[in-house]
Amino acid sequence: MFFGFVLLTSTPAGSAIASIRIGDIPLVMVLAVLIIAAVVILTSVYVFWSNRVLDPASVALREAFRP
Repeated sequence: MFFGFVLLTSTPAGSAIASIRIGDIPLVMVLAVLIIAAVVILTSVYVFWSNRVLDPASVALREAFRP
């Protein structure tokens, strides 16, 4: 994340974006936290889905107890 921040602030437009603040917190840091949170949430949703749908044991149990 640090290197992305350095690359972002090395351009004139990037430094303008980096200078935007929400209170005392830079907008870039807020966006970084939101992206990290989204990745964690989407990964957990995918793992839950794949364990339920793709796991052979889950499929066998669903087939065995299907009316």
